[in-house]
Amino acid sequence: MAVLRNNFTVLRQYHEYLKSHTTCSGATLKVYEAYDSLILDWAAEKPLSKGPSFEVTFPRFLISQRNKDNEPYSAEYMKGICAYTRRFFDWARDHKREYHQITGEWIKMIKPEKTIEDIHEIVAYTLDDILRICDIKTDNMRLRRVIAAIAFLMLSGMRIAAFFTLPIKGVNLESHTVRQMPTDGVCTKYNRAAITTLLIQSKLMRIIREWDDLVRSQCPLDSSWYARLDRNGNFDPRIIVPMTIDNKDELKARARYPYRDFCRDLKIICEMAGVSYKSPHKARYGHIHLGMSKARTAEERKAISENAMHGSLAVTDEVYARMNSDHANKILASFDFDDDPSGKRSDPEIESNANSDSMNDMMMKLFTAMDPDMLIQAGEFMKSMKTNL
Repeated sequence: MAVLRNNFTVLRQYHEYLKSHTTCSGATLKVYEAYDSLILDWAAEKPLSKGPSFEVTFPRFLISQRNKDNEPYSAEYMKGICAYTRRFFDWARDHKREYHQITGEWIKMIKPEKTIEDIHEIVAYTLDDILRICDIKTDNMRLRRVIAAIAFLMLSGMRIAAFFTLPIKGVNLESHTVRQMPTDGVCTKYNRAAITTLLIQSKLMRIIREWDDLVRSQCPLDSSWYARLDRNGNFDPRIIVPMTIDNKDELKARARYPYRDFCRDLKIICEMAGVSYKSPHKARYGHIHLGMSKARTAEERKAISENAMHGSLAVTDEVYARMNSDHANKILASFDFDDDPSGKRSDPEIESNANSDSMNDMMMKLFTAMDPDMLIQAGEFMKSMKTNL
């Protein structure tokens, strides 16, 4: 499909801006290049600055496209590319004269259209899933490693790349903390640094502690907690290199090496436990769901969001903390609107007056029972309180 060269140029300029003014990694920019291809196909030979006048909107265009497996793009993928496209047009409107006429209202409208595919259940590992996996007894080192790993991911909520590059010295089970430090070689998103906390669940902690004791006895503290194993199941420790500006992209690429083998071993152990296999990232969802199920205050919800290293609580709520429909149904089904069997509805004002009368009666009984000298002292005290207020 033919594309307008000016469109390609302005998208390249936006990438240069991201490189110099944001913390976008090389891997993230690679993803954005795939987004650019779809934006260019949408515009074809028309300038992107005329986007509001295109006959087909960008979200509608996305619905008609197919991925490399000839399947429609997922709702999450379309959500991501629409968010990127909004940011591009916001930038272009501020930096390119020909885009000045584009309105903020039009940019806000670049979001996925609601489709039947949008109605889907949230997929996540549950605590019960992980407990069943941890019930598996095996002498196979690869399977022992993946059992400890999925337990750790459930209690830590770590992203998988960060977990693969987490050194042994970054884990402190006594304080239930994890040092996610790029300077220690941990590949975190946006190179953020944080000391996060492991949730406490005794059975999972026992599995984690057993593996922790094993790797500390066999491997250097600078090597990965998810220790490398040779073909015979023996430890093959590799020192994790501290991350710098020069090597961060190489280290992030290397962090993905164990992923395929990890998924293979996780599928095996899930089948053995009778648990439906889900990607490792779904343990992060499970971690957040588990934490949110115990949270009762805004402060507690914020703590869970911070522990997941999210930029804001809105990200946690919108992406990770949505509940399944069956969970929501159970909560709604527990509501009882027939608490008065007679069917009579109470009047809040009458109830308030009744409560007030009851309180007055109690106060009168109290004052009647009091010694006269005590009444005088009480009166003087109330006068002083009124003056102070």
